Amino acid sequence: MRRFGVPVILGAFQIMTAMAQLDLSPQPDSFDLDGIQISQLIFANGRMPKVSYQPPRDWKCTGQKDQLDIQPAKLSQASARAILLPEGEIITLDESGKEQLKRKALLSLPDGNQDVEVTSEEVDPMRINGLHTYLIELKYVFFGEKFACYSLTVNRRPQALNFRLTCREKDYAELRRAFEASLYTWQNL
Repeated sequence: MRRFGVPVILGAFQIMTAMAQLDLSPQPDSFDLDGIQISQLIFANGRMPKVSYQPPRDWKCTGQKDQLDIQPAKLSQASARAILLPEGEIITLDESGKEQLKRKALLSLPDGNQDVEVTSEEVDPMRINGLHTYLIELKYVFFGEKFACYSLTVNRRPQALNFRLTCREKDYAELRRAFEASLYTWQNL
């Protein structure tokens, strides 16, 4: 009887881990709030309630298992996305963890970028579902045009989640406000 204990415990752990897996393939949904229909996206996570998100109004969303793409209306030089980081990758918000996240943000910029500047770094500028976050904002030049990047990593288990907005610097303030406001709508992460 004792030899069955370890496999049963390991099996239960594997089921719980599988249940916490987030699939960023969006499913349109809506709910009623005092007689007003509110649109949102629902994501499978292996448990109930499902994860939900309300993107900025008029932004188009497409996704697949590990990535949600969010496109601002009428701006071809702007994009936002939510990306699941590799499972098992441990995120810490100590000095070495922040350096690792900064390095990843810098490496994610397009090849050929120039004049990169870190304009802001902050631990916990917001909490999403009570989870700790790390924000880094960057400016850079790409093919002679100025761009800005917002990269917020959420310390979620079993997979951390990164929210990123990249756009022309002249559009950044307005798009950042809309994108960041929408991040508060994530539920059940």
